[in-house]
Amino acid sequence: MRCGCDVSNPMVAGPFTNWQPFLVPSNLGLSSSPNPTNGLSRVQFSPQEEDRVSLEVYDLNGRLIQEIYSGMADPATSYQFDFDGSALSQGVYLYRLTTSSAVINEKFMITK
Repeated sequence: MRCGCDVSNPMVAGPFTNWQPFLVPSNLGLSSSPNPTNGLSRVQFSPQEEDRVSLEVYDLNGRLIQEIYSGMADPATSYQFDFDGSALSQGVYLYRLTTSSAVINEKFMITK
C-alpha cells in the first residue's frame, strides 16, 4: 500500500496478511435517555459477549469529559449508568463505548 503525495518518495506500509472487513456491531445496544437532556441522563449498553469495555463522555472537539466505566462486561448483564452533565455548557456530546473490536458513539444533547 502506498500513500503520500510525493511520487518520487512514497511512504510504503508493510505487508498485510489478509483483508479484514470493517464491521460496526449494532448488538451492543448503546443508548441514552432522555435525549435531549438538561444534563442528567442515563446511558446503557448490553454486550453480547464477555469483553473489556470503556464508556466515556467526549465533547465534539474530541476532549474527554469523563470516564464513566472501565472494566469487564458480562453478556448476561444490561449495564446502566447515570451521568450528571448539568455543569457542562449547552451543546452536543458523545457517549463512546470502546470494546476490543469496536468503537461506538451515541450523540446526546444538553439543553438549558
